[in-house]
Amino acid sequence: MRTRTVRSAFVAAFVVATVGASTSVAAQDAPAKPDSAPRFSLFSGWAPMDGQFVVRHGFAMGASGDFRWSPIPVPLRLSLSFDERTGEFISKQRGAQASLDLVMRPIPKLFGVRPYFLGGVGAATRTGYMEWQRTSPGSAVYVRPRQTWTFASLGAGLDIGRMFIQAKLDQPIASDGPVLVPINIGFRFWD
Repeated sequence: MRTRTVRSAFVAAFVVATVGASTSVAAQDAPAKPDSAPRFSLFSGWAPMDGQFVVRHGFAMGASGDFRWSPIPVPLRLSLSFDERTGEFISKQRGAQASLDLVMRPIPKLFGVRPYFLGGVGAATRTGYMEWQRTSPGSAVYVRPRQTWTFASLGAGLDIGRMFIQAKLDQPIASDGPVLVPINIGFRFWD
């Protein structure tokens, strides 16, 4: 439990520091760019649960849109995704996530490749999972029909032309939920 609290504090501190740093850098430059047309993307990949690689089968797929909002100096990314997982000690689970992330690209494009960093917050839900608890002697399984939680996310990725690959850490905050580490490959349809 202490590890989860330390990890939550680290992710929250990083998100706050990123927002503060990007705001101070933008204040030194020209005013923020006006809102622009969104960049729409589809993605798919693998999303290990609880940061462990015990999940043997599963996928995640979704869509995202990058857009600008004039009070914020960096683009925002709204992502919606669906995932399904199974594993050795995990029953089949289906879930969904929605997140809003700041997308920072501090390093220029080189040979068609540009790294980026992202951080933000979101909400997730999952169904069909079992939570192990000792309720009485001989009865150790407790099943919940649905679990919903909020999370802070932190990640990095590479834009390679119209394609991208990214990895994120989704750490639960202010609620109980699993740590997720989605790794996705996607395609951007327009800029």
